[in-house]
Amino acid sequence: MMSLGTIHAIQDKATREAARRNRKPYVPFDAAEIDRMPPFPFPFLGEHVPDGWEAVGNPIFVDSSGFGADNEPALSIRQFKMRLVDNLQYGYGYGIYEQGQFQVYVQAYKTPKGYKARRHPVK
Repeated sequence: MMSLGTIHAIQDKATREAARRNRKPYVPFDAAEIDRMPPFPFPFLGEHVPDGWEAVGNPIFVDSSGFGADNEPALSIRQFKMRLVDNLQYGYGYGIYEQGQFQVYVQAYKTPKGYKARRHPVK
């Protein structure tokens, strides 16, 4: 298990790297794309909020191991995908805010004015 200090050090490094590389949140195009997840394509942004983007609400606590159940504190992958589909109407982008060994916090971001979602290639 990672210590809280280790988790924060990883987040700080991700924040600096995201800012340096000008990383942006990933915006899912449609429900079919979400259905193909995981793996989740969200960049690790840490506390970096790119120009024009706005963090929305609190980060979402999600199981990243694939073994989480629906009755646990972290959303299971199934529950998280349902939330992503429900939020498609808002056009949110997503990035990893904090990462532990088996869970992540995923932050939703309001897209900049005029931003248009695009279809991502199937991998």
